[in-house]
Amino acid sequence: MDTSNNIVPFLGTFIPAAFYAAMLYSMMPRRSVNLTHLPLFFITGIVTTIFIKYVYFIFPVLRNLLEPVQDAFFLTAPLEETMKMIGFLMASRYYKPKNAHEFVFTYMSLGCGFAMAENFTYIAIHGPGVLVIRAFTALFLHMSAGILAGRMWSDGNKSLALILPILLHGSYNATVEIDLLSWMLVGVCITVGILCCRDLFGKK
Repeated sequence: MDTSNNIVPFLGTFIPAAFYAAMLYSMMPRRSVNLTHLPLFFITGIVTTIFIKYVYFIFPVLRNLLEPVQDAFFLTAPLEETMKMIGFLMASRYYKPKNAHEFVFTYMSLGCGFAMAENFTYIAIHGPGVLVIRAFTALFLHMSAGILAGRMWSDGNKSLALILPILLHGSYNATVEIDLLSWMLVGVCITVGILCCRDLFGKK
């Protein structure tokens, strides 16, 4: 991978996200989503990663508190999904989604911003080679978790809007070191995103 500039890593992170979002958007009714407000939620997702870093800075013991599988389900996933929900609530004070389509896409945009910020952090630490994997795994995880949360939120199931993404996120983190299972979970994430939107396709 070309490391002489930051264009390739940026495009490598952005293109899969744009393709996935465009695929879902193309299936939605025309003008059901106000695209002008998606950058607000995208930026909120980026900012959310900063607050998580503050949590680990203030409480460094959290980094090695639990075994990997326990950490996946009882620390990392709950912390990140809770912070994303807080970010969603804060962004919603400036623009409140008006229908289920917008709940899905605004929350997905937040998850996309979160994943892209994480990816650039990983590139800074481990080098651009890590992007080959994360652009097609963690990125789809966070976007699909956002779709799932947005879908549950639009139905008024605010508890499930937190619990289900935690379970999805925790399952991915717990299997991330197992190549076949982690890629299977990516397939599950993409399928979850499509299924959550399926009954919205064609609705106004």
